[in-house]
Amino acid sequence: MEVRPVKNYKTPDYPDERKVQAHPELLERLPARWRANPMVIAALGMCSAAMLAGCGAKGENGNVAPLFLHGEGTMSTGCVSVVRTFFLSESEAKEIIRAEAELYGNLKLEDNPVQAAPDALRRSDKPMDLVTEDGKIGVEYISAGDAEAWGYEENRSTVSVYHIKDAAEEHRDILAKDDREEQRTISKGILYDPCASSALLDDEDTLRELTELSGEEQEEYFRKADEEELRAQVRDFIDWLEAEGVLAS
Repeated sequence: MEVRPVKNYKTPDYPDERKVQAHPELLERLPARWRANPMVIAALGMCSAAMLAGCGAKGENGNVAPLFLHGEGTMSTGCVSVVRTFFLSESEAKEIIRAEAELYGNLKLEDNPVQAAPDALRRSDKPMDLVTEDGKIGVEYISAGDAEAWGYEENRSTVSVYHIKDAAEEHRDILAKDDREEQRTISKGILYDPCASSALLDDEDTLRELTELSGEEQEEYFRKADEEELRAQVRDFIDWLEAEGVLAS
């Protein structure tokens, strides 16, 4: 049998991962026992387990992207450690987000000129960190400082644990459930500090390698790992915007 390349093929009628990510309500058409099994969903080619975890729920407005899971988003500090703890600063993170958004999706994001009102009591009133010039797309970056301010810092004796991804998930849900008209005018993405070093330190070989580096070298190592994970979050957000028709693919 001679193998020949396929030059043309018909677009499948079934929804692909991007389609389901943009319209998670399609999952409601599957049997309940299938929807509850991420492995079955992935096998069907409809969405990955990670994407399924970020699918929107019924009753949510559709202008808030699911949380894109790249990085554990949890970090412990304190006690005696042979490896330096590292968090991305908000300014570093915003530069990474801006650069990847423009590189991957030709999307230009700038610092939001709108500042939070002194009497703003609702988290949904927090201005997005980065916005497009027309104000129709915004990105919020959840940092360790945000997690601490919102009560997602856990103190265990001399150790503090920052649950940044959990804070991002809650903030994303707050925005998605805010049905006010003024909240529907912008497509929003919630990104978070990946805390890549948390997973890296679980590997004995990596930990052994890191202990031989200086503190500054350790920080640079973690910075690169965090940047890779954060850029992946940005790319997923761009893909979601394209699937939603907000950006041209």
